[in-house]
Amino acid sequence: MNSECEDENKLMYQDLRILKSLHWLPIRQRLTYKLATLVHKCIGGRAPKYLTEFCHPSVDRRQGMRSADSRKLHVPRTQTSLGDRSFAIAGPRTWNNLPDVIRDSSLSFLTFAKLLDWNHTCLTTAAPVIFNWHLTNAITN
Repeated sequence: MNSECEDENKLMYQDLRILKSLHWLPIRQRLTYKLATLVHKCIGGRAPKYLTEFCHPSVDRRQGMRSADSRKLHVPRTQTSLGDRSFAIAGPRTWNNLPDVIRDSSLSFLTFAKLLDWNHTCLTTAAPVIFNWHLTNAITN
């Protein structure tokens, strides 16, 4: 029984190494990446109008607080889990879950995509120190 688990772990580790060598993201991270880039395009006005209608800034009632300028988007409430999968919900929720440094609509698309790619790579390989170093270098250069 134990050897089956070990074999499964070895296969999973090999799969992650292959994905990393090909610069591919696992499916869940790939979907998050695609959603975040689409929301960035919506905020920048480079997406179809029917999608940009779902990307509105969140209105914070606490205007004097630091959180008032958090650049988050409004996430409407839904009644079903199926509704949570729609772009109107998943797009803003994905954007709001990004780190503050990446959640900047003034970044060019290429810079945003590069930072987002590094964010997902580091989350998959569990190397946040490299991610923080890369973020500071990418923003200052």
